[in-house]
Amino acid sequence: MKMTSVQNETYATDRQQPSSPRLTPDYGAASHVSVDDDKKADGTDDTGGLFKSKQQRRKFIKQQLISVGLLIFIDVGLPLAIYYVLKMYVSQLVALILSGIPPFINVIVKFIRKRKIDALGCIFVFSYVLSGILSIISGDVRLALLRDSTVTCVVSSAFLITLIPIKTRWFKSKPLTFIIAQSFVSELPPIRWIDKNGETQEKGLLNFLYKHSPAFRWHNIIMTALWGICLMGEFVAKVLMIKSDISVDDIVWISNVIMIVVVVVLSVLSTIGSMLVRKYSKAYILAWMKENDYTEKYASNESQENEDGKSTTQPLKIADIV
Repeated sequence: MKMTSVQNETYATDRQQPSSPRLTPDYGAASHVSVDDDKKADGTDDTGGLFKSKQQRRKFIKQQLISVGLLIFIDVGLPLAIYYVLKMYVSQLVALILSGIPPFINVIVKFIRKRKIDALGCIFVFSYVLSGILSIISGDVRLALLRDSTVTCVVSSAFLITLIPIKTRWFKSKPLTFIIAQSFVSELPPIRWIDKNGETQEKGLLNFLYKHSPAFRWHNIIMTALWGICLMGEFVAKVLMIKSDISVDDIVWISNVIMIVVVVVLSVLSTIGSMLVRKYSKAYILAWMKENDYTEKYASNESQENEDGKSTTQPLKIADIV
């Protein structure tokens, strides 16, 4: 009996041993893809578990690189360019306020396209409008510099707050990196397996990994802590620069360089960590499946009943048991 790959945009737990119990999302018969079709000579899955082919993986990586590039271009590159060009013709205050237009428009466009409220976007829009009004009223150009730092402070606080182990009957806190990753895979079917009592169980892919894979869990905790600490550090550094005698021009380029370094370094660490997590999580989950998934057992029992004429039910299909 062939097995399928669990597909996810960030993490994967592909199956490699035909004798191991199956534990995969219920994609339906038509969408199941055999691991055997993508195996390398050494028997390992060459698709990364998440993707059906190398081409899909390359396409995904390309899309992520483009997304990061656009983020840096719109939120950092354009504002810097607009500021340095406009300040030759208008005051620094006006140049700073106008430099925030590209990120502001980007937030609005995303809202119109996705028809979904973006909490981070709302924070940015609010801080942009508020800092602009206060700057115009006070005439203090340095007050406008706090616009981006306000967003950074709120976001870093959100990262750190989600690390607090809050658990109630209705709610259990999880690291913000987990919550963000979950938004990317919200449309994926849940993981399904059969327990020892013969009852079908299901759980969202990332929730399953968070509960059963220590490597995945600690990866999210560590990365959330790093993002929170580094972003808060950027905020503190900018506030100190604003209160110092450093010129506005120097504050603008220094703060943007700091932000680029933070985002790039943490993104690289997150990517490397995800690759390592996939390796260790796979082994752990396979061991968990052997011990807790009884899909193969119940499938064999039903098949035997059909052969002996003891049951009139149809044999389980691959799509029904994986």
